[in-house]
Amino acid sequence: MTRSWVLSLLRAGEKRRSLRNAAGVIVGRLSQNCVLPTGDVVDVTTISAVITRTRRQAQGTAWEALCKTERWEVVLCQVAVQPAGD
Repeated sequence: MTRSWVLSLLRAGEKRRSLRNAAGVIVGRLSQNCVLPTGDVVDVTTISAVITRTRRQAQGTAWEALCKTERWEVVLCQVAVQPAGD
């Protein structure tokens, strides 16, 4: 049985990784600045929250000029990593 809540973490270019559900649909992406510890990703099944962010929240920050839309959602997930050499 395929469960739609099971996520996989796939590289989507040199710096980005995408979170995909069992059907292959992208449900989120890790930030470009995200650095995972060295090792193998062993579990990405827990979504902690989905947060709505707004352009207003970015006012006065370095991110303000980078906003491409008035609002967007951010997926917060737990990623378990097996350290290298274990």
